[in-house]
Amino acid sequence: MGQSVSCPISAAGGFKMESSFLFDGQLAQRLYMGGAYGQPRGDGKVSKELAIGFCDALFEQRFSEVHFFSSYDAWTPWFHQIAWDWTAILFDLRKRLLWILAVTDTD
Repeated sequence: MGQSVSCPISAAGGFKMESSFLFDGQLAQRLYMGGAYGQPRGDGKVSKELAIGFCDALFEQRFSEVHFFSSYDAWTPWFHQIAWDWTAILFDLRKRLLWILAVTDTD
């Protein structure tokens, strides 16, 4: 039989439901900012296009058929408890698929 893996995750995790129509904007903002030591470049158009392309690849931009939850908490030890911690959970209601996008940065 397989081994049991321990994953210490906070029960609450700080997740809140958000409008799925805002997900591409939140992702674009993180791409544009570039992390703790990145510098924003340009007008953000490339970041927005990348975020839209991501949404198209995942759920074909069917924003009304996706539930979006986000958290800025370090809900697992993988995070470094800094301002760049962000988790997005997307659930596709039609295809019954779930995606987790976790972002952090370190020194």
